Amino acid sequence: MIAYLILVHRYPNQFKRLFRAIYHSANYYLVHVDKRSGVGLQTEIQDFLSGFPNASLLKSKSVLWGGYSLIDVELRGIKELLKMGLKWEFFINLSGQDFPLKSQAHIQDFLNRNIGKDFIKVVSQSKFRPDTLSRVQNYTIEFGNRILRIPIKRLYLAGVTPYIGNQWMILSRKFCEFVIYNPEVERFERWNYHKRR
Repeated sequence: MIAYLILVHRYPNQFKRLFRAIYHSANYYLVHVDKRSGVGLQTEIQDFLSGFPNASLLKSKSVLWGGYSLIDVELRGIKELLKMGLKWEFFINLSGQDFPLKSQAHIQDFLNRNIGKDFIKVVSQSKFRPDTLSRVQNYTIEFGNRILRIPIKRLYLAGVTPYIGNQWMILSRKFCEFVIYNPEVERFERWNYHKRR
């Protein structure tokens, strides 16, 4: 079983097309609608999902691309999927504007051959993206609809190398359980003083 988290902020018909393309009764679908998108979109998506017993909405919050609120919605989604007690092996996050290049049968077959593996693109931030180091070296806050980079230095976590990568990933259940339940992860959460989890 695959547990999907789909982040929607516009284009409901595009989301519905994606949903139908990836739908399988053995999977579970958790959908987050950005609160800033308005009640109309939220209602339309909720009405659409009412026909699918293996789909539900995650509590809506405002999300800023590139901000901690985006990480927060991912973590809340993973936590909610774990709490459901479903026996999924993989977590896949998608945008409501994505569309699969392969069938669900192909994706499921690939994942069945790769149980326990994670698919996430990351690189050393200082080596490959030094231009982005200010994101971890300075304070960054979300204010209204903007991300503010405050030119005040802060210490990064001792003994940790910052990595940067793509937001879209396929994670094993074991990885998801580690991120949500391992006490070591709390150190990273505390470092994000503005976290809203």
